Amino acid sequence: MVTWTEAQQQAIELRENNILVSAAAGSGKTAVLVERIKQLIIQDKISLDQFLIVTFTNAAAAEMKEKLIKAITKAIEEDPKHSGFLRKQLDLVGSANISTFHSFALEVIRRYFYLTDIEPNFKIGDEGTVEIMKWDVLDELFRDLFEEDDPGFLDFLRAYASDRNEQTLKENLLRLYATIQSIPHPFQWLEENVQALDMDMERFQESKLGTFITEDIQRSVSQILEGFQKAGELAETVGVESIYKKNLEDLEKLEPLEQLGKAGDLRAVASLLQGFKANIMRAAKEETEDYELIKEEVKNAREFSKKQIKALKERYFSQTMDIWMKDMAKVYPMALYLKRLLLEFDSRFKAAKREKNIIDFNDIEHYALEILEQEEAAGEYREKFACVFVDEYQDSNVLQDMLINLVRRENNLFLVGDIKQSIYKFRLAEPEIFQQRYIDYASGQSQSLKIDLNRNFRSKRSVIQTVNGVFQNIMKGYDEAAALYQGVSYDGPIDYKTQLHVIDTRVTEDMELDEEIAEMKNAQLEACHAAELIKDLVGKTIFDTKKGQERLVAKKDIVILMRATKNYADVFQEVFTDLDIPSYVDDSGGYFDTVEIQVFLNLLRIIDNKQQDLPLLSALRSVVFGFTIEELIQVRLDSKHTTYFDALQTRSQQNDQLGEKCRQVSRKLTDFRQMAQALSLEEFLWKLMWETGYYTYCGALPAGGQRQANLRALADKAREFESIGYGGIYGFLTYIQALEKRKIPTGQVKLINENDDLVRIMTIHKSKGLEFPIVIVAGLGKRFNFTKTGKGFLAHKDLGIGMTRVEHQEHWYRKTLTQIAIERKTRQEELEEQIRILYVAFTRAMDQLILLGTTKNVEQGEPIPSPAKTCFLDYLLPFMEEGRIDCFLWDRSQLGTENKQRGQNKERVKELLENLLPNEEDPMFQEIHRRFSFHYPGQKALTLKSKYSVTELSRVNKEGKEMAQALKAPAFLRGTQSFDSAQRGTIMHKVMECVDFKEALAHMQNGNGEIYVRGQVEQLVEQEILLPEEARAVDCDRIAAFFGSSLGQRAGRAERIYKETEFNLLWDMDGTQVMVQGVIDCYFEEAGKLILIDYKNSYVDPENRQQAIARLKDTYQGQIDIYRQALETIREKPVAEAYLYLFSENDHIRYHTNYNE
Repeated sequence: MVTWTEAQQQAIELRENNILVSAAAGSGKTAVLVERIKQLIIQDKISLDQFLIVTFTNAAAAEMKEKLIKAITKAIEEDPKHSGFLRKQLDLVGSANISTFHSFALEVIRRYFYLTDIEPNFKIGDEGTVEIMKWDVLDELFRDLFEEDDPGFLDFLRAYASDRNEQTLKENLLRLYATIQSIPHPFQWLEENVQALDMDMERFQESKLGTFITEDIQRSVSQILEGFQKAGELAETVGVESIYKKNLEDLEKLEPLEQLGKAGDLRAVASLLQGFKANIMRAAKEETEDYELIKEEVKNAREFSKKQIKALKERYFSQTMDIWMKDMAKVYPMALYLKRLLLEFDSRFKAAKREKNIIDFNDIEHYALEILEQEEAAGEYREKFACVFVDEYQDSNVLQDMLINLVRRENNLFLVGDIKQSIYKFRLAEPEIFQQRYIDYASGQSQSLKIDLNRNFRSKRSVIQTVNGVFQNIMKGYDEAAALYQGVSYDGPIDYKTQLHVIDTRVTEDMELDEEIAEMKNAQLEACHAAELIKDLVGKTIFDTKKGQERLVAKKDIVILMRATKNYADVFQEVFTDLDIPSYVDDSGGYFDTVEIQVFLNLLRIIDNKQQDLPLLSALRSVVFGFTIEELIQVRLDSKHTTYFDALQTRSQQNDQLGEKCRQVSRKLTDFRQMAQALSLEEFLWKLMWETGYYTYCGALPAGGQRQANLRALADKAREFESIGYGGIYGFLTYIQALEKRKIPTGQVKLINENDDLVRIMTIHKSKGLEFPIVIVAGLGKRFNFTKTGKGFLAHKDLGIGMTRVEHQEHWYRKTLTQIAIERKTRQEELEEQIRILYVAFTRAMDQLILLGTTKNVEQGEPIPSPAKTCFLDYLLPFMEEGRIDCFLWDRSQLGTENKQRGQNKERVKELLENLLPNEEDPMFQEIHRRFSFHYPGQKALTLKSKYSVTELSRVNKEGKEMAQALKAPAFLRGTQSFDSAQRGTIMHKVMECVDFKEALAHMQNGNGEIYVRGQVEQLVEQEILLPEEARAVDCDRIAAFFGSSLGQRAGRAERIYKETEFNLLWDMDGTQVMVQGVIDCYFEEAGKLILIDYKNSYVDPENRQQAIARLKDTYQGQIDIYRQALETIREKPVAEAYLYLFSENDHIRYHTNYNE
């Protein structure tokens, strides 16, 4: 019996309302969706033919049907008296409206085709065919316009085509055409937005464009003021009045920007920014020493703001508003011609599709909209559908949302999605639709409500902590309603912390590197390290929550996720293959690069035209003709100055073995050509594969099943090609060439199943909806790629058309205000999508999340993020602590392959010898097996040092393997003061060591504890125990506060107190004794027992204090255990109590000991 959460129950049972379910990753939204549908059928007796259930993929629709069949079948067994109705529902499952948007739209078209201009027997054109048709139509359109010598066309070309050819212009036109196809009435929208370019200042301020620019300026102004405010706070903190006043002057000059921006007075904003000149920050002579403490931080804060000012001026105020308006008016004629071009292209493209009687995927939704906008059709569907469900609603576009609104009733809409997982903006999805609906439903709109499902039933505690800790800092709107809450019942010890592995790609002079490693690219470095991680992961224990038991990690439990697989996934697979790690790349490309397809296509090419040297050589060398390299050389030597086929013909005249082979080639090619004329293309390809033995041969090669599947797919493509009215070898080869040239995604056939024990490599997009025990997210150091237009045009559904103003005769151009705003808006949306992509990657993990990236930005042993935020690492590094992420830095010298290769060679030799001695009873076989199976009993000890500090030992993982150096908080978190947090902690410890606890307690009780501590610090400076700058870093208030605490008072009253006690302790690590060195901050005796205190300066987040305290306690548990055991061993007395004292909180954390448990 499933136990539903309160929110899930509400989503399942609530009726008579429109409902939007915001379902976070792993929250069981599919189960809720199926349960609601099941209950509506079984309990409410609503027939399945009254449902419209829209899913994102065909696979999701099939899975939904399968689950409903199981649920209804079970209900029949449990409730026989209603079996008649339920059996009818089983019969309806196959024909029910459970499908994708496109499938539902197709049903609408087929049912009401007479309301459109298409034939009822239309076919759906595949992506490749449609793309080729687009380019053919566009090429023909340009040829006609060139022949007409149209002046408007030539002016348009001069403005927006490159100097070399019109290829870039064509690509931009098709991109714009695709963009507007996601809008319900694309050419109506185009007309409105072209006309919007011819506007005055008043209309501009009232437009969506003006509103966006005003809001963008306000955001920039906030960042500008924030930097100056931070600088002022720093100066005020240390009392540098001269700097504070100068900064305040700058701030007061800029503060009016806030009101001017809100009012939309762009001219006034421009005037203020142009006239602003920042003060030079030079402290008064008597404050110079104090200013040195904060100088770098002040400089960085102010520089950030000054850069924001410069960027804002360049973005919107490089020209006056009058010039911006003039620019928009100037591009208006060009925009009219752009509209004309697109309309003509659309007309010709539709005619070409009608001629072939095909429609494309965009047509499907537009024709459905055309039909449903007529009440005859929409009214019938509204009457039919009692319930309308949309899954993955966050990935809908405006057109799809409009289709749903036309067939729904007032209160029968059930939407499920998660805006945090909207990652298909590149496919023109509009997450803003979900966001607006969420806001509307949350406000209590009539008969509508939203429900948040945020309990995660997929991931263990550590993964959830990482997701929340990171994304509450980097994702807009990630609040309590968006955060994940643990739903997995397991809360045991097998819960692995998230790791970030950063590889420093620099090569320094002191590194002794193999040439191979020194020349490795970033992808290779990551792949090598990922291989090491995988070898460590396989065999590690995890708790399988679905099976309710512990088990070992297998290779199939591990996935490598990356933003894009191009030039990365193939490198990973190659490295994994070299290191005997089986893997599979789930990719959308690479099909035509496989050897078996290349060779077979070359055979087709010479059947079509034998006078092609390279394809001919490829076919001759293949198993089809079986020529050796020597034979091919001999043929060419006999005829050096002809085509290779002519040389083959010449050589065939000789009566020797090679001559006979050449004659056979001619005979076979003739036979193949005649066969091609008599058979359909698909039949010919199959006959060619079988008669040449090529299909059988490929099956006998390594990965033969995959190769044969790829060949079968080629025959399928031939059938599809013929089905739309094309034919012939030449036409098919041209089609294939166009697929390659236009980069139509064509991946290899997928043969693996979930039980194959290999590592999966896939894009984050392909992983959506999946889950894996171990997730390795790679490529986190790769730079983001943002849309750039240069000299051209682009569109945004809200902001309109942006075009470059080009003055061809004067040889200059500049972007218009609309174009700049659209680029800015698009960049913001793309950046938000990048964050959502990262969220999807993180939330695939069930047991452990491992992050992997490369960087060159390393300072003092720490990876440094770029303020420009150019890659995922720049977003992650500032929040290691919040995300509870262990960070490890590696360099090339730690990624050697020699040992790996040695192990690989050993296995190969072993396999060779065992094959020579197959008899297991043979004494020689047994001896070889014994030697190769030998495992050094002290293998783990080889990875251990003889001596550890307590801190180092606490970094050792649960399996006892030493990990790489865990990094301190990055420098940008500690600021740029003279002392980092670790150094300040050392200084505080030194003061605590030297202060007399009894005297400090007495002064504290008399009300002058802080004065006493300050006096002690001054004495330490006089005694040269502390430097003056170290003394300034001491927080005397917090030290005094210690003696006001209950723990400090006990220590002050103790008869015997010991501080900074050094110790050496033998410690057992996997049966190996290692020496541990440490220093105990403080302990004292009380009633014959020992009380242990360890000081910490750790920061505690006040907004999440309880969780932060718990995290600190868990972090330092290992150190406290070592200190306690060392103390009990040295003093031979029990440690009754152990405490972590937090100076930042004036509070302590108590640990359990053997004595007080």
